[in-house]
Parts: sequence; C-alpha cells; structure tokens
Amino acid sequence: MINKRQAFAATACRHRRRVRPIRLINIGTDDLPLLTIFDRKGRVQCVIFGSECGPSARSSRPFRGPGPAAPGSGGGPAAAAPEGVIARYQQTLRRTPGDYSAWAALGAAYVQQARITVNPDFYPKAEGALRRSLTLNTTDNYQAMIGMAALANARHEFAAAVGWGKRAGRIAPSNPDLYGTLNDAYTQLGDYPAATAAVARMNDLGPGVAAFTRASYELEMHGHAAAASRVLRQALESAYVPSDVAYCRYYLGELALYTGDLDEAARQYQAARTADPN
Repeated sequence: MINKRQAFAATACRHRRRVRPIRLINIGTDDLPLLTIFDRKGRVQCVIFGSECGPSARSSRPFRGPGPAAPGSGGGPAAAAPEGVIARYQQTLRRTPGDYSAWAALGAAYVQQARITVNPDFYPKAEGALRRSLTLNTTDNYQAMIGMAALANARHEFAAAVGWGKRAGRIAPSNPDLYGTLNDAYTQLGDYPAATAAVARMNDLGPGVAAFTRASYELEMHGHAAAASRVLRQALESAYVPSDVAYCRYYLGELALYTGDLDEAARQYQAARTADPN
C-alpha cells in the first residue's frame, strides 16, 4: 500500500512547476512535507517532512551563522558593497535628513558591515540609524523593523529578533528579508519547524544567495549533505560580492570535510581565501 510520502513524491513528479530549489508545500503535520527540493530539470531530489524537524531529527553540526544579506529593503543594497553604500547613504542623509528609508538602509548597511568585518563597533551605529528611522516613521516602517531584527540576531537577542520580524510581517508579509531574519532567530531558539518554514517562504518570495545559503543549512541539519551541497553551489552561481563568494566556498569546504573529501575541502578553502582575502 502506498503511504502518504510515496503518494506525494509521485504527485510532485507528475506536476512540475517552475523550478525553484525550495518550495513550501505544507506546514503542521508529521506526515506532510515542509520542503521539497527539485533539481534544475524539476525532478524531486528529497523531501523534508514535519517529523524531521524536531531536535532529535537534526544533525549535531554547529550553526553556520547568518548567511549573506538578502537583496531587498532589510539587508538591501548593503549586501553589495557595504563601505561604499554606507558613504552613499550618509551623503543622501546630509541632503535629506528626514528620509526614513535611507536611515533604515544605513542601519542595515552597518549590520552587514559588522557581519563582514566581525566588528561589533558597528552595532551602536546600526541601532542609532534604525531608531532614527523608526522615530521618523513608526507606523509602516518595515524596513527599519527588519533591520532591528537583523541587529538583534547579531547581538544574540533572538527572542527580540522574532518580535521585530513579526512586527514587520504584519506590514509587509511578502518581503523575503524578514523570513531570513526569522529563520536565523528560530534556529537559535530551537524552534526548528518555524525555522524550516521561514527559509522555505524566503526562497519562495526571493530566491537568491541569501535564501539558498539558508536552505542549504536546513538540508545539512536534516542530514541531506548532498542536497545541501547542490543548493550551496546554486548560491555560489548567484554570488558576485566577494564576501558572499567566500562564504559559499568556505561552507562548501566544510561540507566536503564533513563527508571526508579532504582534497575538495582544501580546494574550496583556498578558493574562499582567493575570493576574499580579508
């Protein structure tokens, strides 16, 4: 007798839609899928079910840390070249100090710069810019709320990050950036079904480097190392910022090391160093 999992896999193969590496199918039960991984030809590669999202089902591999920022309002242009973007927004704000969107983008750029440089001195600057933005617009300023969520994650204030993310979600539920911050926070809080659902929603709304790297981590944590590597390679193909290329290369090396391929691990580590010597 065909069980629910076999029936779903057969149906997914018959009804292929536009190919995406992760697609949210259903949330809430052990027997229905949370994530379905397709290859570029639309073939089902693996399925993650609700029963696989509990703590006992997840790998003991350490948390990778937040992936690259998503291109959009929350982590936006700052993802491309933080130093240059910071200077540009500072110049904009000298001309128009009441531009709440520019203050939010400046705050997000500071958060991203702190991530890249591993320098917490940028956190107070980020908070100052984001709170200035919220002072200028307290009603529908989801950009600053997503920035505050990212800042809270960076400071390991994960419950606060969820709070800011949910506030932003009530205003802009289709913004992919907020699901990246929620995925990072839920992962650290141990709410694994919520983390998986968030990364699936992020990928559905805004597939790209930020979504792919988080999806790869979800797959790795569920024991799907080969699928994690494939999705991370898709992230690498989409990456053009040196820090993002280095991030993808480094964790491809980590996956190779984890599976015992020492030569591939060494090659990826060297490629990461070459992509971004800093």
